Amino acid sequence: RRHRGMRPAPTTPRHLKRRVKESTVRCGVALAVFCLVELLQTRTAAQVHAKISSWRRVPSKRPTPIAVSSSDANPCIPRRSRAQRHADARARLDGEHELTVRFATFAFTQNAGDRWGVDATRRALKLMYSSLVRAHAITPTLHVYTDVPDVVPLETTMGTRTDIVSRVCDATSLPKNVYTRNGGKATKNSKWASLSRAKLDVVEDLMLHGVGPVVWIDLDTLVFVDLARAFQRGASTWLVGYQRGMQCNGLKSCVGSHFRSVRPEFDVLGDLWSLDLAAIEKVRDYERRWVSSRWVRKPPKYDLQAYFSLMLENGVLAENVLLHNILPDLNF
Repeated sequence: RRHRGMRPAPTTPRHLKRRVKESTVRCGVALAVFCLVELLQTRTAAQVHAKISSWRRVPSKRPTPIAVSSSDANPCIPRRSRAQRHADARARLDGEHELTVRFATFAFTQNAGDRWGVDATRRALKLMYSSLVRAHAITPTLHVYTDVPDVVPLETTMGTRTDIVSRVCDATSLPKNVYTRNGGKATKNSKWASLSRAKLDVVEDLMLHGVGPVVWIDLDTLVFVDLARAFQRGASTWLVGYQRGMQCNGLKSCVGSHFRSVRPEFDVLGDLWSLDLAAIEKVRDYERRWVSSRWVRKPPKYDLQAYFSLMLENGVLAENVLLHNILPDLNF
């Protein structure tokens, strides 16, 4: 029903187009006035440029993990002279009084980290660090080297805040080692062995940077013991022996992972260990002599854990560095 005196609104396509055009023009004028007022309130040219840039940015609905390419100038180990790193270590240790256990791990998802996807890495890192927090009286610090910063958790499984220092870098930026140069001569997966061998370089760099004692822990390792007790008892170097358990005691044939048979207690894990700078230099020297030997010439298959085991068997490292000798109340 129509009311008198009121004309029906035109509904032809021409009138609709005109109304849409008029509305668009009014909105555009209003937006232009708003932008002009905002710019008049901005004093410097740099501020004007920043404000205009912020208008152009459209926030994404979901954060996307940022992978680091090998071309980025962001190496895992910063390039500093060895003398400077030793000076940094002395300066930091001179001013440090409280013993805080610091851990280091790799959380790479590309290159040699192809075994781990982003989701699996994120879950493993959270579980591993949560176990460290539960086991230690003082919340430990974890140094994480990763190519995807999104995997680093902000909270533990208990809901507490994490103390994690992340270093975003590419695995290929790590120092080259004998496994990198020997390719497939030592192992079929030379990239993985090269990355595993680089654990030593990372731990050494952290210590030379002055962070104090550092414990290496693999991504898939859980800890249920306060490892600060080992340092409190004066141990600056320790290794976890009996990789295959004490049932192998007295049976050299129980160990088949290295070039030479070693006693079961010397069959050492590469997943969890701590070396001081002197012990690290011993490992480097042992490696140099091993690969330069006319009888060997290629590195052992299982990189660091093989070196540790062979050095114990040959007396290069003393038996008292084994963790079950330092903390005899532990159940191995």
